[in-house]
Amino acid sequence: MADEADAAEAELVKKSGYIPIRSHEPDAAKAIKALKKCADDFVLSSAPNCTLVWKRPYFRFEGAGAALAELLRNDLGLGTAPVGDLASALRYRGVVIEEAKLPKDVGSIALWDMSRKAPTIVLNSSVTAERRLYRLAYELGSVALYASLGVRLDETLEQHRFLTDFTASFLMPGVTVRTCVAATGIAPDEWNINNIRPIKSYFGVSMESFALRLEELGLITPEKRLFLRDWCRAHYKIHPKAMEPKA
Repeated sequence: MADEADAAEAELVKKSGYIPIRSHEPDAAKAIKALKKCADDFVLSSAPNCTLVWKRPYFRFEGAGAALAELLRNDLGLGTAPVGDLASALRYRGVVIEEAKLPKDVGSIALWDMSRKAPTIVLNSSVTAERRLYRLAYELGSVALYASLGVRLDETLEQHRFLTDFTASFLMPGVTVRTCVAATGIAPDEWNINNIRPIKSYFGVSMESFALRLEELGLITPEKRLFLRDWCRAHYKIHPKAMEPKA
């Protein structure tokens, strides 16, 4: 089976000119087909090579995700500010980004365009805007890891942890989150649906993602974080197309 998968993937790469950044990405062919269908050929053919600098700062993964997030934020001129329109910032630097209807369990797929020697990211148009932003940042980390290591990702537990650390730090820099929370005066045991929504919206992330970041930074009690998580999941189960539960 592995040999068949390798052969099919090699044929896909030969025909399309794209390399899936994750090994044996089962839906890469669908993403490439969707990309070619929805993207303007002139834009793809004339897009400049990516000007971002991909660098993994340490040989060990521990702590490197946050460090890489800071490097790429500085490279994009973001500093510690909320990312705003990340897609436009990346397109300006030569990253091709498209949205297409992918299988519901596929949030995004990162590809390497061999002709441009630059990344292409396909996001699932069926998911919420917050989810698309998260997946875009996640794929940015995937591309950086791929370019730095020089090998495709198996997405081991270690690599996955690196990418989730990168994504959280990239979208929600610790110093900015702490400053925002300090300005509100909300104590770790005082978080609720109403007071978390405007702050998480400032960062463009979901309530669950923001609450988890708060816990990582010691700004919310585990009990409150779990309450918010359970509240969200119960709401999503009843209203799967809703972005956030209403108070």
